[in-house]
Amino acid sequence: MSGPMGPCRATGKRPDEQRRNWEMAVRSVPCVLVLLALLALVGAPTVGAEADNHETVLSAGDGGELSTNSLDAVDIYRMGANGGWRVNLTNGAGVNLDPECSRSTPVSVVFASDRRSGNLDVWLMNEDGSGAVNLTPDSDATDRNPSWSPDSARIAFESDRDGDCDIYVMDAEGGNVQQLTVNAGPWDGHPAWSPDGSQIVWARDVRAIAVMKADGSEAYDVIPWGSLGDVYHPRFSPDGAWIYFISDSGHYAIFDVWKVRLDGTDVSQVCPTGEHHDPFDLCPTDPNLMCVSIDPEGRSNLDVNHDLYLLDVGTCTYTDITGTAGPRHENHPSYSPDGTHIVFVGVGGSWLEDDDPAITYAGDWRQLSHPAASAGHLTYSSEAGASAGLTFDGTGLKWRAAMGPMAGKANVYLDGACLGRVDLYRSSPRLVALERTGMPLDSHTVTIEVSGEKNPSSSNYFVDIDAFEVVP
Repeated sequence: MSGPMGPCRATGKRPDEQRRNWEMAVRSVPCVLVLLALLALVGAPTVGAEADNHETVLSAGDGGELSTNSLDAVDIYRMGANGGWRVNLTNGAGVNLDPECSRSTPVSVVFASDRRSGNLDVWLMNEDGSGAVNLTPDSDATDRNPSWSPDSARIAFESDRDGDCDIYVMDAEGGNVQQLTVNAGPWDGHPAWSPDGSQIVWARDVRAIAVMKADGSEAYDVIPWGSLGDVYHPRFSPDGAWIYFISDSGHYAIFDVWKVRLDGTDVSQVCPTGEHHDPFDLCPTDPNLMCVSIDPEGRSNLDVNHDLYLLDVGTCTYTDITGTAGPRHENHPSYSPDGTHIVFVGVGGSWLEDDDPAITYAGDWRQLSHPAASAGHLTYSSEAGASAGLTFDGTGLKWRAAMGPMAGKANVYLDGACLGRVDLYRSSPRLVALERTGMPLDSHTVTIEVSGEKNPSSSNYFVDIDAFEVVP
């Protein structure tokens, strides 16, 4: 789409409302990767250095650069405890992290967010995302990882307001802030309450797990410093007899769930898998069940897919409850007090590569490998009428494609209706993302069709699919 997005056929015009709803986000590719797979078919032209890897938003109407996008939205979602429809509670209002449901009803969600202030504060909202209020507005520090007391009257959290990161508690309305750890190390974080509210467990320097009384007294280590590698995200079991936590056991790569008794004995790994486990929560109504974020390939960064799994610790059975239907990276789940719902952090949309079985190809399509593509390959066609279709559940979709001097025009259909014709020609090769958002949360079908037409400056008719990203 080099300028306007034209009609699907040679005659007619798109309604203005449809034009406003389409934007094109163009990602500039580092110069070492500009030999895009699509253009490698006959050799690529020389491209100037474009080393910055930001996104530039282009208007569908004029093709000019307008602004720079931020990173993928980091939002908080709510869904049933066994998966299903998820609801975005924060809707792109800043970076939103570390949600936790209150342990009493009506359910409130405490979380960390940088909305408005620019630094992470502790926020509170209703279970449906309404009524969000900043509980630490006067702090210029980083306040995060909040945790409810069992009676929902107090909130423990970590903050670096005194120069290093310590554990604090405050009233549920944000008042009466008290510091519990002082000079215990450069970082004290990830606090969590015991079921009876008498103790708080936390991580020291990501190297030890410690327990103290709720007033900060009588602190001791249950996992001594450095004895089990990196350790973090401790949580009491619902009966208060165990502390569960994440550890790499000194291997500096794969993190698994571990547990230990309150006296530091019976340290053991929970259902070892060799996969990367991120923060988890223990089901309050089933002692054998937890929800945990896992990447099966052992990766931990936000650019790769993490799904939420239910883990039956009795049988070591894992069940993926989010799959490809939600955000690309899902972590930090928290159960509602009755165990029927989960809130969690979602980053970006679910990512489907060009060879995903959910994408249906008709006509002559071929795959070509190249490191510039999302998974090292993309699928392309120049046959008029060839199509690629995807049915998805969500509120939007991003189509990642290659543009360049050999690219043609594609017809785009949504739920059977023509949205317009996209001109993929560019004099210099680029990876782009064509985005449609703001749709009703429902099942939708998008179809990308090779039109058999091209820009007069293009030397061919190629249309390609690098990947799709579903917006929940």
